[in-house]
Amino acid sequence: MEPSIISKRLGTLQAGQFDAALARFGLGKFIRAELIPFGLFGQNVFVTSSAGEFVLRGSPHFDWQFPTERYFVDLLHAKTAVPVPSPYLIDESPEIFGWSYVLMPRMPGIQVEDPKVKASLSPADRRQMAHAMGETLAAMHQVRSDISGLVQAMRGDRTGAAGPRSRTTAP
Repeated sequence: MEPSIISKRLGTLQAGQFDAALARFGLGKFIRAELIPFGLFGQNVFVTSSAGEFVLRGSPHFDWQFPTERYFVDLLHAKTAVPVPSPYLIDESPEIFGWSYVLMPRMPGIQVEDPKVKASLSPADRRQMAHAMGETLAAMHQVRSDISGLVQAMRGDRTGAAGPRSRTTAP
């Protein structure tokens, strides 16, 4: 029997599903998966493959969630030195899991929401983190775009490419 993990939001996930998702993007062979107990409403799972460490985000809240996130990841990646999970790979097909999903590189760092980690942070650690977050936010505020408006998924693109579209543009 395949090992599985059970997530309140994502349901029961099998090793074969992770392997198929990784194969879809050429990201190696599945080794293991681990639920992430903190952050984003239970949508994320750490996935390790022969090619590296990734995050699988599944079961979007809205059809525009993943394309919008990718648009901003790509924008920040192109216009800043802010670390972002790029590439942000979307598979809109429900074929593997029953819902669309994203695979992205796992970012380095600690899980600050973990009570054990939070308790271990010294005042100096907290100041250093606040300083880094301030610098990151300042860099993000420097980003400019040639357009303004909502970001919506473009029709007909299997990977869910996102592009800007104003509120007044008809679908």
